[in-house]
Amino acid sequence: MDGFIISRKIDVFGLSLSGIFVFILLKLLNADSIFYIGLALIISVALDNGHVYMTYSRVKKEFNTNPLFFISVPLLIIGVFTGWMYLQIPYFWSFVVYFTFFHFIRQIFGINRWYMAKENNKNKIIDFFLYALVLLPILSIHFNSYMTLELYTPNDFFTYKSENIFISVIAINIAVAIGWMIAEYKNYKKTNKINNYRILFVASNVVLFTLVGYFANNYVEVLVPIMMSHGFQYLILSSDFESKIHKKKIVNIFFVLLFIGVVFGGIDTYLQELFDMDNTYMHENDFLTSVLLSILLTPLFSHYIYDMKIWKSNYILNLTKKDN
Repeated sequence: MDGFIISRKIDVFGLSLSGIFVFILLKLLNADSIFYIGLALIISVALDNGHVYMTYSRVKKEFNTNPLFFISVPLLIIGVFTGWMYLQIPYFWSFVVYFTFFHFIRQIFGINRWYMAKENNKNKIIDFFLYALVLLPILSIHFNSYMTLELYTPNDFFTYKSENIFISVIAINIAVAIGWMIAEYKNYKKTNKINNYRILFVASNVVLFTLVGYFANNYVEVLVPIMMSHGFQYLILSSDFESKIHKKKIVNIFFVLLFIGVVFGGIDTYLQELFDMDNTYMHENDFLTSVLLSILLTPLFSHYIYDMKIWKSNYILNLTKKDN
């Protein structure tokens, strides 16, 4: 049984290493150059905003199994978000930011679980180490005196600048990394088997989050490599699923989904630019504006919630079992 999910090269360079490559490239480029800005823009538009719209056909297929769920989710989001913004309740954008990071991390967890299933590995301690090793670097950024974080607005993150806490988190991070290596070694000695593709996937995410957590110079270098890793993984996995559904070559589906990402991600980005996010939410007590901004955010959050269902659907699980 092969340990990869799609293929050797795609798993290594697509699912594991893409975010690291982008981080290195950003480091090599001048932060004021058109190439640096262009790279960040392309990734945020086509892969971050764009990947939200790549699940359309799978949502369409799953719709008939539970139409009430797929209809109620966006309606509920619009209702809750409209009330939250119209009443000017605090921490709306902070909620959006942290839920986004939760979505990123859950995808990493899900792919790791997929790899573990291929080696019949049910060692849950690995889950703990994976969560810890991606969360700790993100946590450390909140205490980094030299880092200014923002995603939608400058006040998204709950930061507390403290060099002592920052260094303490690094020390804990190192200890947890050693613990993970020991756990993997013990698991190998116990089962006498190991999936090198999973080890590479976990290690690459540990390296990626370590780089953005401790070596990034600005918030672009934190967010864009993670967006690249997340969006590119999603594009590849979606292409693989769609190719099996439609009996088409994966490369053809890849470019179709990438085109969808560019077009709809571009439209999404353009519409976002029509709003002054911070001022609209904090200073304009206008019901129509609150509704429109809620509608704009609905595809993103519907995607977050739909994903929790469609990646666990019977149809997707059956496709996965065929791979094994």
